Amino acid sequence: MRSLNQILLLPTNENLDIENWLKGNGNYQKGLYLKNLIESFYQKKEEKPKPKQNKKLTSYKWQNNPNEELPELYKLMKDTYKLIDPETNLKQFTAIFTGQPIDENLKPIKWHQDNASELLYFIDRLEKLNNIAHNPNRADYEKLKACFVKPNGKPFNEVFKSLKTNLEINLSQEKQKAIIELVENF
Repeated sequence: MRSLNQILLLPTNENLDIENWLKGNGNYQKGLYLKNLIESFYQKKEEKPKPKQNKKLTSYKWQNNPNEELPELYKLMKDTYKLIDPETNLKQFTAIFTGQPIDENLKPIKWHQDNASELLYFIDRLEKLNNIAHNPNRADYEKLKACFVKPNGKPFNEVFKSLKTNLEINLSQEKQKAIIELVENF
């Protein structure tokens, strides 16, 4: 047992378990117990934090004619439908829809209400009509949260994936109709 202690340098209580195992005492499954004990010893030594992937997030990318259509969308959203904060300027709005890097320089747009379902429905309609580039297999909720905030400037904390499953049930017909009417202009 001395040589085993010198090789593994395990704490005392684990040494007792190994001694019991070697002597056949206790209810240990030979081999499996020792294998698990040795693996846990090495895992503790080898665990290193995984490096973060440098995934560069960008804002939405308008697919059609951004120079003509984005100013029109901006005016409709701000003045006619009143979906965004009236303090939003065209430069800020355009940055959200022209594939800009999402960093400290990108100022998110304040949505007119705390209604996350309405915002999600708006983005979903733009994606379905191919007005903005998107991955059809996976929604990008990180982008949505980075580009839009609540009226008080705080981020949306809702679980958008859950909201999306019942989106058309949770959002009034009136709001759905208004958003459909808005995005069908493009």
